[in-house]
Amino acid sequence: MITETTCRILIVDDEVLIRQGIKYYLDWEKEGFEIIGEAANGKEALDLLEDTQPHILLTDIVMPIMDGEELTRIVKERYPNIEIIILSSFSEYEYVRSTFQSGIVDYILKPKLNSTELLQVLNQAKKRIPNLYWSNETVLAESNINKLVNKLMSGYQISLAESEYIRLFPNDSFYLLGVHTEKEESEMLVKKYITNHMSSSPVLTYYSISVGKYKQLYLINLEKSNARFFQESFKGAIEEEKPKQATYILSNLYTDFFQTSAIYVKQIEKLYSLSFYYPDISLVLAEKWINKELDISSFNQERFNKEWKNKNFQVALTYLRSYMEEYSTCYKVEITEFKGFFHKLLFDITVMLENMESKEKEMLEERRNNYFNKIASASSAKETISYFYEFIEEIKDSLLIKSPVSNHMKRLITYIEEHYSQPLTLTELAAHFHFNPSYLSNYFSSHYKESFIELLNRVRIEEASKLLKNKDISIAEISGIVGYADQSYFCKVFKKRKGMSPSHYRRTIK
Repeated sequence: MITETTCRILIVDDEVLIRQGIKYYLDWEKEGFEIIGEAANGKEALDLLEDTQPHILLTDIVMPIMDGEELTRIVKERYPNIEIIILSSFSEYEYVRSTFQSGIVDYILKPKLNSTELLQVLNQAKKRIPNLYWSNETVLAESNINKLVNKLMSGYQISLAESEYIRLFPNDSFYLLGVHTEKEESEMLVKKYITNHMSSSPVLTYYSISVGKYKQLYLINLEKSNARFFQESFKGAIEEEKPKQATYILSNLYTDFFQTSAIYVKQIEKLYSLSFYYPDISLVLAEKWINKELDISSFNQERFNKEWKNKNFQVALTYLRSYMEEYSTCYKVEITEFKGFFHKLLFDITVMLENMESKEKEMLEERRNNYFNKIASASSAKETISYFYEFIEEIKDSLLIKSPVSNHMKRLITYIEEHYSQPLTLTELAAHFHFNPSYLSNYFSSHYKESFIELLNRVRIEEASKLLKNKDISIAEISGIVGYADQSYFCKVFKKRKGMSPSHYRRTIK
């Protein structure tokens, strides 16, 4: 007897309303289809293919980033067994004709799209997919398991006949193995590695389950008596993996398949973030980490703000540093929450500095935004904290400027701010205030913690930044206006202080 398995469909269209509308055209399950995902463009669709493994792509032709024509060509090169149906409008017929050369099933006009025509074309595509039909004895168990687990994770109540349960799970116990990779290349290598390792073991049955990009899940069915052996042999195999390609998370052993969803949520999902806090650990055993007590006090924001506002910057930062050392090991904190803590610190610190009558508001906001993005993309707690320290290093000038200065120092600063556009030197400044140049140089170091030339360059570059907003003034003219006779030297100083050239900086101004 021949059994037909469910045909999986991926919808690709940049219009949300079209995607939603298609979902309600048919009773998909009744007709033998299942919508397993959707994407807004060709690139998103390609990212989903490996995990969702659709039989049919139902795709628009005109989309941003990657259109349907390019998507069709790439899919047919990489996945020739996937059937493709094109959706488009009348005006694009000439554009879509080339896709027939790539082997699409048919072309449906959006304005005339209806359930009857859609079902007819889908069934036409379905007939071209021979691996949808299997004898009862050879139905793909992995596809069934995927469907069962996905339903369990979505909150559905499911049941299995005892004979089917025994056929799928011949052993008495289960492990869930979660795998987290950082890159697509690593994901492919790890899948191959896991398959080879599992397939070579005669004591277990395993199934691969789709859970998302860069995250793989394996349901391992084995006898309880073999559990410790499997754990030790798998640990040994992972330790030989050089360089590290992934973080592996092994659940506690359990005996009821219907607990799989709960085990995933309470153990695997909760421990995925551990690789962010401990990136050097390859194998995470839930039995060791899941019930570990973490005692971390709350950050005293009021204390930190008080010290900062009183200009006790070193005291405030010392307290923050000690807290961060503790916080960086708190792996049960969600990664977004961890990074959010530092994002809030960046915001609070820049606001407090700006409120101290800073003349560098624009510079502070620019650096805050730069490090906000760096922290958002950090791959570990250690990297997140290092970016925060970099930010503190970069704003040290601002911290020093806020420190109380003598009246003499204020007069020197005022003079530099009023004469920065002139070819000012330390000798000339010393002569104006009747100081010895050597004494004045030491005076800056001991009373301001910033040298004369550093202060002069900072004032000039901040003024240049303002002038760059006016695109009618050339960079060469700006260089002269702010006191630099040599444009190349101006560009060098500008890049050192701002992290980019004047022309690049100008392009970032909206």
